[in-house]
Amino acid sequence: MNMKALLMIALAAVGAAAPAAVAAEATEKPLIVYLSRTQNTAAVARMIQQQTGGDLAELDTQTPYPQNYRATVEQVRRENERGYLPPLKPLARDVRAYRTIYLGFPTGACSCRRR
Repeated sequence: MNMKALLMIALAAVGAAAPAAVAAEATEKPLIVYLSRTQNTAAVARMIQQQTGGDLAELDTQTPYPQNYRATVEQVRRENERGYLPPLKPLARDVRAYRTIYLGFPTGACSCRRR
């Protein structure tokens, strides 16, 4: 799959902020929020930033996942089985200042976790 197709898929798969949560003086510049274990999601987030001129903000878990990829996959599998959602570090940006927010995250086992 070429990068343009990947970018189009990423753009189609992102969400927008709920209008009720947006400050009256919100910027038209989008916010691209992402969580990336293998840096694939980070790469797509940077592509979206290049196309939109938006601001980047990285999400991270309060307790880091293991550096070993297989150990991380196993931990995420166990968390998914239990319905556990790891606590996140506070985001460095105020999401209320944006009208549009793109959200990128890993999809372990081809599923998304819900908060």
